[in-house]
Amino acid sequence: MNRPPHTAAALPDPTTTMTEGWHCLHLYYRVDQGALNQIDQATRAEGRKQLAAILDADAEDAPIRMQTSIVSGHKADLQVLVM
Repeated sequence: MNRPPHTAAALPDPTTTMTEGWHCLHLYYRVDQGALNQIDQATRAEGRKQLAAILDADAEDAPIRMQTSIVSGHKADLQVLVM
């Protein structure tokens, strides 16, 4: 069964100047397990250390608000919300 043709509605221009309110960015990541499994243990350990430093909400240059979570399902593995 074919779906009927669909025309997407025109979207408004993106916000370029944020002058009020809270603005946040949702980032979703997938881990390529095949590629990860081919990396040696020392490199993986260093990568883990670097990722933990990047996601450290208490770091001096961290965003005002940052939240990380594991995503269950097949579309992503990790979610980062930054405000």
